[in-house]
Amino acid sequence: SVKNVQPNDIPGLLAKCPRITAVAFNGTLSTRLYSSHFPKQEGMTYIQLPSTSPIPRPGMAAYEDVLCAWKEALSSCTGK
Repeated sequence: SVKNVQPNDIPGLLAKCPRITAVAFNGTLSTRLYSSHFPKQEGMTYIQLPSTSPIPRPGMAAYEDVLCAWKEALSSCTGK
């Protein structure tokens, strides 16, 4: 249960680091929280990945599926 959210200055970070071209979210909640606090920026890629939370929940992806999704996203971001 996430309460009293205090977002970091992600737009400020992205402005200071123009080589960052993608933002990956660790699950649905982080995607929703980002979207509720910040507008999406032109030219930025946004990737929602499966949550790495160990807390069981309905529809939870298997560990192997989560690992594969994260590896794929990170390798495409690094060019490997």
